[in-house]
This record gives sequence, C-alpha cells and structure tokens, in this order.
Amino acid sequence: MKNTISMQTIGVQQTVDYVAPTKFETLQLNLPNSHTTTTDVRSIHCGGTFFVVRPWSSNRKYFAEELYVKFTTPSPRGCTHLQSLLGSSSSSDSSESSDTNPFYLLDYRSAIDRLDFVKCYQIENVYCTQAYIILQMENNLLLGFGHDTEHAFYCKKFMDDGIREITCGPLSFQILVCGNDGMGYYFRVDAPTFLEDEKFHLDFTKRKYITAAVSGRSTFVVYENEDGSHHILSHGDDQFRIQSGQPSEDKFSELETPFDGRRIHQIKCGYFHTCVLLEDGDVYTCGYNAYGQCGVPGPDQNFIKVIFPSFPLQPTNDHFPAVYEGSSTSNHKFQPTRIICSSIATLFCNKDGFMIIGDPVTAFSPKYQFFPSVDCIYYAFNQKMKSSLYTQTVECGGWHVVIYNKKVVESKSMIYFYDNLKKIITETSFSDIQIK
Repeated sequence: MKNTISMQTIGVQQTVDYVAPTKFETLQLNLPNSHTTTTDVRSIHCGGTFFVVRPWSSNRKYFAEELYVKFTTPSPRGCTHLQSLLGSSSSSDSSESSDTNPFYLLDYRSAIDRLDFVKCYQIENVYCTQAYIILQMENNLLLGFGHDTEHAFYCKKFMDDGIREITCGPLSFQILVCGNDGMGYYFRVDAPTFLEDEKFHLDFTKRKYITAAVSGRSTFVVYENEDGSHHILSHGDDQFRIQSGQPSEDKFSELETPFDGRRIHQIKCGYFHTCVLLEDGDVYTCGYNAYGQCGVPGPDQNFIKVIFPSFPLQPTNDHFPAVYEGSSTSNHKFQPTRIICSSIATLFCNKDGFMIIGDPVTAFSPKYQFFPSVDCIYYAFNQKMKSSLYTQTVECGGWHVVIYNKKVVESKSMIYFYDNLKKIITETSFSDIQIK
C-alpha cells in the first residue's frame, strides 16, 4: 500500500484493558501526504508504554524530519506537541482504521521555535525513557517531551563540546550522557526536566568507557583497563538482585561478576533484571525472575550463565512442527549477537530471528522449550508479511515488541572508509564498531 509502513507487534492494544498476547499482530502506519517522508524506516525507538517511528526523510538537510508516536493503549494525551493522526493506524487483516489508538505526529519544531538561541531542526538521534521522548539535535541540544506534559524541556550543556553517546532505557528514569570531554554526566529525568546529579558523574579520562545500561532504579557502566579487560561499575538499590546482590545506592561501585575481566559486547536492563552479552558469545543474566526472564525457572537470580536450546526447537504443543534456524536443517545451538530487555522479558537476537523468554510467552502460541520449565517464543526474520514487506529488526519497550524492516543507507564515503579500514587493522572489532 502506498504511503504505508507495516510492522508486527506484541502488546500494542486498541483497548484500555490488558489482554495477554497470543500471537504477533500486524500494524500499519498510514503516513499523511508529505513530500519530505518516505516509507523506508530509519529506526524505531521504544519507551515504557509507547514507541517512535523515524522514517527516512527525502530531504533531511532542508526539512525537519517527521516522527510518529504510538502508545500501547488508548488514553487522552495532555502534550500539546502530539498531534493525533486519526485513521493513521490500521490492521492488515481489516480495512477499518483503528482510531481508538491512533498514531501521533510529534511537533518538535514548535518547541524549538520558542527557544531564544539558534534554531536547528535536524535530529541526530532519538531516545526513549519510561515516560519521555528525548531528541538529540545536530547541534547537541537535548529536547524532552512527555505525553502528559504541556511543554517541552531542554538541556544545552553539550552544545559546545558535543556528545559521544547517550544511554537510557525503556524503563529508566535517568540518562547517562558520555561527553566528548571524557566525562560521564548523570541526569535524572523522572520529571519534565533534565536534573543533573553531579554525585554520580564519572571520569573516563583515565579509563576507557565502553558501554552502559540503565533500568528503573539501577545504572551500569562498562569500562576497559589498559590490559584490555572489561569491568562493570554499578549503582542502585539492587531490588530483586538486579545488581547480582550488590547494592550501592550512594555511588558507583565495582560489580563482582563470574565473568569479570572478560570483554563485554552489550549490557541491557529490564525493570529489575540485567542481561550481559560477552564478545565470545556467552550470556549472563541476573535479577527478577518471576517469569523465567533470566533463562531458568526459580527465584530471583545472581548472575548465571544462560544455556541456549538447540535447533530444531521443539514445540510445547504437538499441533505445531519443530523449527529450524534460517535455511539450515542442522542441529546446532542458538547463538545471539544482540540482546534486548523489556520490563519482564528478555530477547536474544541474531540475523535469522530472535527468541523471547518471560511474561509475553504465557498465553502465546506456538511456543517452544527454551530450558526445562522455561518456554520461549521464536520469530524468524525475512518472513514475508501480508503487506509484501520483510522484517529483519526488532525493538522492545516496557511491555511491547515491534518488528520491522530497517532501511540502512550507507554513503559511498562510508563504504570506502570501511574497505580501507579492513586493510590497515589487525583487530576485527572495537568497542563500538565491527569490521565485517
């Protein structure tokens, strides 16, 4: 369909009352007539109860991008920057639009127009916390929008020195901004303001920052020593063992782990559980485990190694066939290359698809055995949807999952850069880039 973006979801509803998901639902965003937006999706970003669709702009240099917001349940919105697009949302199974829970256009341009300094409408990146959408503009101005707040809020601290990386999460009330000056700046965003908390600032001028993760009440920072080993700093109250039984509420402290020193590829947080993917492929989880989101049955966990199932995956119901991975018919273990956490679920992803363990699995069909007494959902990428699109990317928020076709655009200069980098390096991966 022309001017339509299709995606598949779990946990996006047309009613206020919660209904446990039983299958993937197909959702369509019907774009308003615009000469600046294409149907190619640049990225999707998930917050606590919403997600933001960022299409590619046909002329980003001269026009402000259009960002579309969808909430997981219908409810009145008090934010003057959210403009309802009635008829914007529909199911591929029906020609009727879903106006009870439409998409919204985020009008960030009017917020910028109210500011007293130089206008910049070009977006560098989009971030989502539990309650707010945060835009990093190309001039490194930070803009925040809440769905129940009348006015936007902003931070211009980094407009001079710039930003290396921003870390937040769909369940977080805080963000960590790693500046180009080698410092990590901690901000609370549990109200419509960027509240800087200097007590939790970190100095990375003498140790190398690698990555970070934030949950509802805890923060984790991975750094590298001179010998190349990786270690984790954490602070928070360790509720449900999200810090593997090591609370540190007043400062960042060294986190003891069974993988201490080994190189870390990713770290992610749910509301009260943590997942770590090492560069060698091993995965460790800890924290709240009421739904088996740590990969094993039983109580809340200190860090444990996740044991992945082998293909073909065996269904829990004999009415469904076993599932192989991709085009392979071999018996081999699932190996993730990416991890994501929602509030009470964990996603393990690779190029062929992803597995979900945790709460969404309860009423879902079909489901497969992940570990004794722990079931999972498996989704294979590159399945043709009814909209004639393919999916190869997944994101998740507090209680929802969005699967879509991500369009990657690489310029000739970047391709030339990668080709030359391959010729002059001996390592194939760094902290923030892989050479393939």
